Amino acid sequence: MSGSEVSVFTFGPFTFDSETLELSAGGEVRALEPLPARILGLLLTRPGRMVSRDELRRFGWPRLPAV
Repeated sequence: MSGSEVSVFTFGPFTFDSETLELSAGGEVRALEPLPARILGLLLTRPGRMVSRDELRRFGWPRLPAV
């Protein structure tokens, strides 16, 4: 991540640190697996905007369920 990018996001009762891949709420901290953390980070950088299947695939989620 470059110096200009945000690495800590707060949404509702949660805080996500994309540098450490930690999700916290109510004083409890959980380390996320890399793929879910990357997807969460992607979604948090685009609040209110749709993320396409192709973009999710590029982020490393190749087997999306058919919807």
